Amino acid sequence: MSNKLLIGALSLLIAVPAAFGQEKLVKQVERMAKKDDVNVQEARNFLKPAFENPETANDAKTWWVAGLIEEQQVKRDYLQLSLGKEINQDTFYKAVADMTDYYMKADSLDRLPNEKGKVKQHFDKKISESLATYYGFLVNGGAAAMDGGDVCKAHDLFQKFMDVKKMELFQGTPTAEQDSMSMQIGFFNAYTLTQCNKDDKKAAIAAYEAIKDVPFRQNDVYQLLAQSYVQAGDTAGFLRTLDEGIKLFPEENFYLFNKINILIQEGRHEDAKAYLDQAISANPDNKQLYFVLANVYEQGYKDMAKAEEAFNKALAIDPEYAEAMLGLGRVYFNQGANIQSEANAITDEAQYKAKVDEAKVFFEKALPYFEKAVELNPDDTQYLVALRGIYYNLGMNDKYNEIDQKIQNK
Repeated sequence: MSNKLLIGALSLLIAVPAAFGQEKLVKQVERMAKKDDVNVQEARNFLKPAFENPETANDAKTWWVAGLIEEQQVKRDYLQLSLGKEINQDTFYKAVADMTDYYMKADSLDRLPNEKGKVKQHFDKKISESLATYYGFLVNGGAAAMDGGDVCKAHDLFQKFMDVKKMELFQGTPTAEQDSMSMQIGFFNAYTLTQCNKDDKKAAIAAYEAIKDVPFRQNDVYQLLAQSYVQAGDTAGFLRTLDEGIKLFPEENFYLFNKINILIQEGRHEDAKAYLDQAISANPDNKQLYFVLANVYEQGYKDMAKAEEAFNKALAIDPEYAEAMLGLGRVYFNQGANIQSEANAITDEAQYKAKVDEAKVFFEKALPYFEKAVELNPDDTQYLVALRGIYYNLGMNDKYNEIDQKIQNK
């Protein structure tokens, strides 16, 4: 037989692994995988039947060998990186992820009792050494996936990183410690999960609840958790999270303002005002607190004088506070509009004129604020219509016609 024919015959034998017992197949692939020059893809293909055969599918060694194959790919790419050479990052991170999955599966099977009821592990040291060396690249892969906009892939890699740290194999070792890195990855793992499964509100809530006590970006976590409760329609959970946030982060307005908004919506104006009074007492230079207080007076109590006072306090702190300017203008305009409505119901000419003059005082007060509003929001029809009404009531015909034409052209 010629050398060419002999090589062909050997190739045929290797290509038909069913001729061997599955355990022998695994051993054969193990020998292949231990060689530095192994053809990784070829080794993967040879091992596939072992995953489908009951004889080896539940054998820790099968999964350990699968992990060993992927580790060879990881080692090669890592060497190239160390030499400053470019690699295919998708191939590298996939190999790291697959290696992690296979070694974790091997470890779980390796911990099962044998037919005598005893646990005798064979791969724990090898697996722990390999995972401890390379599992950190799961973070790099997750970051790369996030940069590429693939939040689902990022979550998968971050989750594997977290799962490795929880393995019984690493308990009591530095790998299992909750260090700053694991805290960060815990946050991004939860975040990418919620972005990947946007329709699964319960999963988002569970993800943030699980890490809300971890001292990394807690304020962000609580805000995201609160928003998740809103999206899930869980008002009780939302309020509970706001209350916790107010206690933990007293300087953060998000919790207080949302709490107050809920109270206002529920008509609990006294409770809303009590929260605000307490907050203002602790932080008297916070313009936003006075702004919200003004809205409570305006929308809740319908007390325009108190609303005006609160808006002016906000503007005293920041004269360029646009929201307060618009709020104050609205207070003046609505008072003028109400008085004008009263005037329209009066038949006595002298009384009518006196009432109109009274309304004009408020329209004149509102004018600069709504002109500013239109300047800031030139396409907002609501402000344009209000400003047109002010011009009309003040007899500013040229200005009225200009605004009216703009509204007609919209």
